[in-house]
Amino acid sequence: MRDIVKPGLVLFVTALIAALTLSLIREATRETIAQNEINKRIAAMSEVLPQADGTFGETVETGNEAGVISYQEGLAGGQTVGYVMSVSEIGYGGTISLLVGISADGTVADVRIIAHTETPGLGAKASDDSFLSQYTGKSGALRVVKQAPAANNEIQAITSATITTTAVTNGINKALAFYESELQTLQQGGAQ
Repeated sequence: MRDIVKPGLVLFVTALIAALTLSLIREATRETIAQNEINKRIAAMSEVLPQADGTFGETVETGNEAGVISYQEGLAGGQTVGYVMSVSEIGYGGTISLLVGISADGTVADVRIIAHTETPGLGAKASDDSFLSQYTGKSGALRVVKQAPAANNEIQAITSATITTTAVTNGINKALAFYESELQTLQQGGAQ
């Protein structure tokens, strides 16, 4: 009996010490991890709205109004140069989270896919700059086509990933519509 209790007690004490050590390390690095997440988000926002000087207003939660989860005002020299919007859409493999930059003139500045579960080699190509660059400079209602775009509002679908392409396009359309209906008037009101 003693031969069973002693190793069990040693194992218990070792596990307890390991758990306490991990807990202390987690607590000690919590602020660093949180700051790294903030820095990562600011870097992504600076990518999708390069006109901003890295300064962004407070995050405004929309309650998922019109498909836009939240937005932040992008600033340069204290002036509004556009907005960065967090949008979520359902693709082929699940939720696609987008960060969409809309310039002050109402055009797409840039787009980044923050998270997705699309099929590798197919829908996952939506994260490629070669696909996302199609949206830059676009405005109005965009639509997906399977051939080369013939009009300014057309986006060429990724081969064998039309559902993913449509989801990304729908998310960007929601950001553009939200800008037009909610933020453009807010911006014009501030400029007067």
